[in-house]
Amino acid sequence: MKLDARRGLMFEREVCVSPRGFGAWHRIVLKIKWSKGTNGYLVATCDDRVVLERRNTQTVIPPDCGQPWKLQCDPARQIPNASIYWQIGPKFGGYGVTYRSIGKSSPFAAFPKSGIELAVRNLYMGRPR
Repeated sequence: MKLDARRGLMFEREVCVSPRGFGAWHRIVLKIKWSKGTNGYLVATCDDRVVLERRNTQTVIPPDCGQPWKLQCDPARQIPNASIYWQIGPKFGGYGVTYRSIGKSSPFAAFPKSGIELAVRNLYMGRPR
């Protein structure tokens, strides 16, 4: 899931909430069965609309890993037998160790003056219901 001020909230390349919808409550449901075999699934719905659905597939290596448009995934670094790591909440990235070469004074991006707000209700993590 990626939040982008220009395109909105997205799952992979599919728009879930456009920037016009920012500031309002939205119902986002992500159902995943983690699997190294062919019995996994990943279904993302936004306001009861399915925006991404992958069934009968492995779900350990990210979908479309290695495609030119998926920059955050290197197939050579994927370890199917490793633990699955995921987090809930914002990931506020910075500029990295080369921040000076791109004209930044810090490796960290500044928080907006208005701050960042994340509101989550009824978060559930567990076996499929």
